[in-house]
Amino acid sequence: MATTRAMIRHIVSRSRESARNEIALQLPNLLVKSQRYAHDLRGWAREAEECADFLQDDWRPTVFLHIPKCGGTSAANALASHFGERYLHLKRLPDLVEFTRRTGRLPEAITLVHLTLDFFTAVFGARLSPDNLKVFTTTRDPYARFGSLFHYMKRHRFIPKRISPEHLLKALQARPVQPDSFSRNVSLQFAAPQSSYFGEWRKELIDEIPLEDLATGARKLPFDHGAAFSHLNQSPESSAGKMSAAETRFIEDIYREDFAAFNYPFMNFREARS
Repeated sequence: MATTRAMIRHIVSRSRESARNEIALQLPNLLVKSQRYAHDLRGWAREAEECADFLQDDWRPTVFLHIPKCGGTSAANALASHFGERYLHLKRLPDLVEFTRRTGRLPEAITLVHLTLDFFTAVFGARLSPDNLKVFTTTRDPYARFGSLFHYMKRHRFIPKRISPEHLLKALQARPVQPDSFSRNVSLQFAAPQSSYFGEWRKELIDEIPLEDLATGARKLPFDHGAAFSHLNQSPESSAGKMSAAETRFIEDIYREDFAAFNYPFMNFREARS
Protein backbone atom coordinates (compact mmCIF):
# COMPACT_ATOMS: atom_id res chain seq x y z
CA MET A 1 0.00 0.00 0.00
CA ALA A 2 1.24 3.47 -0.79
CA THR A 3 2.33 5.67 2.08
CA THR A 4 -0.21 7.98 3.69
CA ARG A 5 1.51 11.05 2.25
CA ALA A 6 1.56 9.64 -1.27
CA MET A 7 -2.11 8.69 -1.06
CA ILE A 8 -3.09 12.16 0.15
CA ARG A 9 -1.13 13.78 -2.70
CA HIS A 10 -3.05 11.56 -5.10
CA ILE A 11 -6.49 12.73 -3.96
CA VAL A 12 -6.00 16.41 -3.11
CA SER A 13 -7.24 17.56 -6.51
CA ARG A 14 -10.60 15.86 -6.04
CA SER A 15 -13.62 17.20 -4.20
CA ARG A 16 -13.78 16.56 -0.48
CA GLU A 17 -16.75 14.28 -0.96
CA SER A 18 -14.71 12.00 -3.22
CA ALA A 19 -11.79 12.26 -0.84
CA ARG A 20 -13.99 11.13 2.04
CA ASN A 21 -14.94 7.91 0.26
CA GLU A 22 -11.38 7.09 -0.82
CA ILE A 23 -9.89 7.78 2.60
CA ALA A 24 -12.56 5.72 4.35
CA LEU A 25 -11.83 2.76 2.07
CA GLN A 26 -8.03 2.87 2.10
CA LEU A 27 -7.13 4.44 5.43
CA PRO A 28 -9.74 3.71 8.12
CA ASN A 29 -7.63 5.51 10.73
CA LEU A 30 -8.31 8.79 8.88
CA LEU A 31 -12.09 8.35 8.86
CA VAL A 32 -12.48 11.09 11.45
CA LYS A 33 -10.87 13.56 9.06
CA SER A 34 -13.10 12.37 6.23
CA GLN A 35 -16.16 12.96 8.42
CA ARG A 36 -14.90 16.51 8.92
CA TYR A 37 -14.85 16.89 5.13
CA ALA A 38 -18.52 15.86 4.97
CA HIS A 39 -19.32 18.37 7.72
CA ASP A 40 -17.57 21.08 5.69
CA LEU A 41 -19.77 20.26 2.69
CA ARG A 42 -22.92 20.59 4.80
CA GLY A 43 -21.65 23.91 6.15
CA TRP A 44 -20.93 25.07 2.60
CA ALA A 45 -24.54 24.33 1.62
CA ARG A 46 -25.89 26.37 4.55
CA GLU A 47 -23.67 29.34 3.70
CA ALA A 48 -24.69 29.15 0.04
CA GLU A 49 -28.35 29.27 1.01
CA GLU A 50 -27.70 32.32 3.18
CA CYS A 51 -26.07 34.17 0.27
CA ALA A 52 -28.82 33.14 -2.14
CA ASP A 53 -31.37 34.92 0.06
CA PHE A 54 -29.81 38.23 -1.05
CA LEU A 55 -30.29 37.51 -4.76
CA GLN A 56 -32.47 40.02 -6.63
CA ASP A 57 -33.70 39.85 -10.22
CA ASP A 58 -31.78 43.02 -11.10
CA TRP A 59 -28.40 41.76 -9.79
CA ARG A 60 -26.02 42.08 -12.76
CA PRO A 61 -22.47 42.08 -11.42
CA THR A 62 -19.24 42.43 -13.35
CA VAL A 63 -17.23 39.24 -12.80
CA PHE A 64 -13.56 38.69 -13.51
CA LEU A 65 -12.72 35.00 -13.82
CA HIS A 66 -9.15 34.88 -12.50
CA ILE A 67 -7.50 31.85 -14.12
CA PRO A 68 -4.15 31.04 -12.46
CA LYS A 69 -0.96 32.22 -14.19
CA CYS A 70 -2.80 34.34 -16.75
CA GLY A 71 -1.89 37.81 -15.49
CA GLY A 72 -5.06 38.15 -13.44
CA THR A 73 -3.60 40.48 -10.82
CA SER A 74 -3.77 43.38 -13.28
CA ALA A 75 -7.48 42.97 -14.01
CA ALA A 76 -8.36 42.35 -10.35
CA ASN A 77 -6.62 45.56 -9.31
CA ALA A 78 -8.43 47.53 -12.01
CA LEU A 79 -11.77 46.13 -10.90
CA ALA A 80 -11.10 46.89 -7.23
CA SER A 81 -10.00 50.42 -8.04
CA HIS A 82 -13.14 51.19 -10.06
CA PHE A 83 -15.78 49.66 -7.78
CA GLY A 84 -14.23 50.31 -4.36
CA GLU A 85 -16.40 49.05 -1.47
CA ARG A 86 -18.84 47.48 -3.94
CA TYR A 87 -16.07 45.03 -5.01
CA LEU A 88 -15.29 41.57 -3.60
CA HIS A 89 -12.07 39.59 -4.05
CA LEU A 90 -13.66 36.16 -3.69
CA LYS A 91 -11.38 33.24 -2.84
CA ARG A 92 -13.94 31.05 -1.06
CA LEU A 93 -17.60 31.06 -0.09
CA PRO A 94 -17.08 32.60 3.41
CA ASP A 95 -15.81 35.75 1.67
CA LEU A 96 -19.22 36.18 0.04
CA VAL A 97 -21.00 35.37 3.31
CA GLU A 98 -19.01 38.00 5.17
CA PHE A 99 -19.69 40.61 2.48
CA THR A 100 -23.46 40.08 2.52
CA ARG A 101 -23.59 40.13 6.32
CA ARG A 102 -21.58 43.34 6.46
CA THR A 103 -23.32 45.25 3.65
CA GLY A 104 -26.74 43.61 3.43
CA ARG A 105 -26.38 43.10 -0.33
CA LEU A 106 -24.42 41.24 -2.98
CA PRO A 107 -21.32 42.86 -4.54
CA GLU A 108 -21.50 44.76 -7.82
CA ALA A 109 -18.11 43.43 -8.95
CA ILE A 110 -16.32 40.19 -8.15
CA THR A 111 -12.96 38.65 -8.89
CA LEU A 112 -13.51 34.90 -8.81
CA VAL A 113 -10.05 33.83 -7.64
CA HIS A 114 -9.07 30.42 -9.02
CA LEU A 115 -12.65 29.13 -8.81
CA THR A 116 -14.77 28.01 -11.74
CA LEU A 117 -17.86 29.85 -12.95
CA ASP A 118 -19.86 26.88 -11.67
CA PHE A 119 -19.37 28.48 -8.26
CA PHE A 120 -22.33 30.76 -9.06
CA THR A 121 -24.46 27.80 -10.11
CA ALA A 122 -23.61 26.01 -6.87
CA VAL A 123 -24.57 29.02 -4.75
CA PHE A 124 -27.61 30.40 -6.57
CA GLY A 125 -28.82 27.45 -8.62
CA ALA A 126 -31.43 28.01 -11.31
CA ARG A 127 -32.47 31.29 -9.69
CA LEU A 128 -29.52 33.04 -11.38
CA SER A 129 -29.42 33.34 -15.15
CA PRO A 130 -25.88 33.28 -16.61
CA ASP A 131 -26.98 36.14 -18.86
CA ASN A 132 -27.14 38.37 -15.77
CA LEU A 133 -23.38 38.21 -15.26
CA LYS A 134 -20.93 40.35 -17.22
CA VAL A 135 -17.98 37.95 -17.23
CA PHE A 136 -14.50 38.54 -18.58
CA THR A 137 -11.21 36.72 -18.20
CA THR A 138 -7.60 36.84 -19.33
CA THR A 139 -6.05 33.97 -21.29
CA ARG A 140 -2.43 33.06 -21.96
CA ASP A 141 -0.37 31.14 -24.48
CA PRO A 142 -0.18 27.62 -22.98
CA TYR A 143 3.58 27.34 -23.51
CA ALA A 144 4.27 30.58 -21.61
CA ARG A 145 1.69 29.74 -18.97
CA PHE A 146 3.33 26.40 -18.18
CA GLY A 147 6.75 28.04 -18.05
CA SER A 148 5.44 30.58 -15.53
CA LEU A 149 3.70 27.82 -13.58
CA PHE A 150 6.84 25.70 -13.38
CA HIS A 151 8.97 28.57 -12.04
CA TYR A 152 6.21 29.53 -9.59
CA MET A 153 5.95 26.00 -8.19
CA LYS A 154 9.71 25.76 -7.78
CA ARG A 155 10.00 29.16 -6.14
CA HIS A 156 7.28 28.31 -3.61
CA ARG A 157 8.60 24.75 -3.13
CA PHE A 158 5.45 23.02 -4.33
CA ILE A 159 7.74 20.67 -6.25
CA PRO A 160 11.29 19.40 -5.54
CA LYS A 161 14.18 21.50 -6.82
CA ARG A 162 15.56 18.67 -8.95
CA ILE A 163 12.35 17.98 -10.89
CA SER A 164 12.47 18.93 -14.56
CA PRO A 165 9.67 20.48 -16.64
CA GLU A 166 9.32 17.20 -18.52
CA HIS A 167 8.89 15.23 -15.28
CA LEU A 168 6.14 17.59 -14.12
CA LEU A 169 4.43 17.40 -17.51
CA LYS A 170 4.51 13.60 -17.42
CA ALA A 171 2.83 13.69 -14.01
CA LEU A 172 0.13 16.07 -15.25
CA GLN A 173 -0.50 13.90 -18.29
CA ALA A 174 -0.76 10.75 -16.18
CA ARG A 175 -3.09 12.35 -13.66
CA PRO A 176 -4.97 15.33 -15.18
CA VAL A 177 -6.11 17.98 -12.74
CA GLN A 178 -9.27 20.05 -12.71
CA PRO A 179 -10.21 23.13 -10.69
CA ASP A 180 -11.85 22.15 -7.42
CA SER A 181 -13.46 24.56 -4.98
CA PHE A 182 -12.74 22.22 -2.06
CA SER A 183 -9.09 21.38 -2.69
CA ARG A 184 -6.45 23.14 -0.63
CA ASN A 185 -3.60 22.14 -2.93
CA VAL A 186 -3.22 25.44 -4.75
CA SER A 187 -0.34 24.30 -6.93
CA LEU A 188 -2.32 21.46 -8.49
CA GLN A 189 -5.23 23.74 -9.32
CA PHE A 190 -2.84 26.18 -10.98
CA ALA A 191 -1.99 23.45 -13.51
CA ALA A 192 -5.59 22.87 -14.62
CA PRO A 193 -6.41 23.84 -18.23
CA GLN A 194 -7.67 27.40 -18.67
CA SER A 195 -10.83 26.27 -20.41
CA SER A 196 -11.76 24.08 -17.43
CA TYR A 197 -12.41 27.20 -15.34
CA PHE A 198 -15.43 27.99 -17.52
CA GLY A 199 -17.18 24.98 -16.01
CA GLU A 200 -20.49 24.26 -17.71
CA TRP A 201 -20.93 27.86 -18.84
CA ARG A 202 -21.17 28.70 -22.52
CA LYS A 203 -17.98 30.18 -23.89
CA GLU A 204 -19.81 32.92 -25.79
CA LEU A 205 -20.94 34.44 -22.48
CA ILE A 206 -17.35 35.28 -21.55
CA ASP A 207 -15.19 38.10 -22.90
CA GLU A 208 -11.64 36.81 -23.34
CA ILE A 209 -8.63 39.14 -23.22
CA PRO A 210 -5.31 37.62 -24.36
CA LEU A 211 -2.52 38.46 -21.94
CA GLU A 212 -0.30 38.96 -24.97
CA ASP A 213 -2.47 41.95 -25.99
CA LEU A 214 -3.73 43.12 -22.62
CA ALA A 215 -3.88 46.85 -23.32
CA THR A 216 -5.89 46.45 -26.53
CA GLY A 217 -8.21 43.80 -25.17
CA ALA A 218 -8.95 45.84 -22.04
CA ARG A 219 -10.80 48.41 -24.16
CA LYS A 220 -13.84 46.14 -24.33
CA LEU A 221 -14.14 45.80 -20.56
CA PRO A 222 -17.56 46.78 -19.15
CA PHE A 223 -16.09 49.45 -16.84
CA ASP A 224 -13.63 52.34 -16.91
CA HIS A 225 -10.28 50.83 -15.94
CA GLY A 226 -8.23 54.00 -16.32
CA ALA A 227 -5.03 54.41 -18.30
CA ALA A 228 -2.91 51.89 -16.40
CA PHE A 229 -3.62 48.28 -17.34
CA SER A 230 -0.47 46.19 -17.65
CA HIS A 231 0.80 42.76 -16.69
CA LEU A 232 1.59 42.96 -12.98
CA ASN A 233 3.09 40.33 -10.67
CA GLN A 234 5.10 38.80 -13.51
CA SER A 235 7.16 35.67 -12.94
CA PRO A 236 9.87 34.10 -15.12
CA GLU A 237 8.55 32.01 -17.95
CA SER A 238 9.86 29.66 -20.61
CA SER A 239 8.87 30.43 -24.17
CA ALA A 240 8.15 27.61 -26.58
CA GLY A 241 11.44 28.36 -28.32
CA LYS A 242 13.38 27.42 -25.18
CA MET A 243 11.52 24.15 -24.61
CA SER A 244 12.49 20.73 -25.85
CA ALA A 245 10.39 18.98 -28.47
CA ALA A 246 9.21 16.52 -25.82
CA GLU A 247 8.08 19.32 -23.50
CA THR A 248 6.12 21.12 -26.20
CA ARG A 249 4.44 17.86 -27.23
CA PHE A 250 3.34 17.25 -23.63
CA ILE A 251 1.98 20.80 -23.34
CA GLU A 252 0.08 20.47 -26.61
CA ASP A 253 -1.48 17.23 -25.42
CA ILE A 254 -2.37 18.31 -21.87
CA TYR A 255 -3.67 21.73 -22.91
CA ARG A 256 -5.02 20.89 -26.38
CA GLU A 257 -8.45 22.30 -25.46
CA ASP A 258 -6.86 25.65 -24.56
CA PHE A 259 -5.04 25.86 -27.90
CA ALA A 260 -8.33 25.27 -29.71
CA ALA A 261 -10.57 27.40 -27.50
CA PHE A 262 -8.36 30.50 -27.49
CA ASN A 263 -6.77 30.18 -30.95
CA TYR A 264 -3.18 29.80 -29.82
CA PRO A 265 -0.98 28.18 -32.50
CA PHE A 266 0.85 24.88 -32.13
CA MET A 267 4.55 24.63 -32.85
CA ASN A 268 5.47 23.90 -36.48
CA PHE A 269 6.67 20.36 -35.78
CA ARG A 270 3.24 19.42 -34.43
CA GLU A 271 1.56 20.76 -37.55
CA ALA A 272 3.98 18.80 -39.73
CA ARG A 273 3.33 15.61 -37.76
CA SER A 274 -0.46 15.92 -38.01
